[in-house]
Amino acid sequence: VEPEINFAKIDGKSQNVRFSFEKIISSSDRYCLIIGEQNAGKTGLLSHIYIKAANEKGYFPLYIDGSGIKKSRNFEEIMIKQIKDQYENFCWEDYQRCSNKILLVDDYIHTISDNFITWSKENFDFIYIAIDSDEQVLFFKDNTIFADFNQIYIQSMNHTSRYKLIKKWKELHPVQKILDSEA
Repeated sequence: VEPEINFAKIDGKSQNVRFSFEKIISSSDRYCLIIGEQNAGKTGLLSHIYIKAANEKGYFPLYIDGSGIKKSRNFEEIMIKQIKDQYENFCWEDYQRCSNKILLVDDYIHTISDNFITWSKENFDFIYIAIDSDEQVLFFKDNTIFADFNQIYIQSMNHTSRYKLIKKWKELHPVQKILDSEA
């Protein structure tokens, strides 16, 4: 069950759509801020983008958690560790030579240096940053560091979407199989 998202373009136009990797990656939006309430599905959306990109030839996603960035000023050191954790037989130098590098940052917070965004734009082709809506309003609403980022708002799941999600989960993981495996 894909989340309902709202693209808010820099030019002021917006549209509600169902998420699809193709729509996000094929758009001219190189930089996107994914905004939503706590537990709205921001991490899930980043995971979905990561998996789709990893399975798509020619894309190289890299996922990092914002908590790992906030205390550091050595961003390259963070990326070296993440490359090592997420890719086999691949180093930062190899990664830098690739095109279509995608940076996925989860739980971005105001204590992360603005230099991180500048550095990321110099080293990645696409940047998707997930941020809690309260954090965005309180600390970044008027911050120019995200001026060239399009905004993607994740809509809270309605009852129909929750029903579909639970139904799909039950189809994939029948209760009887779970109970049998516990015995």
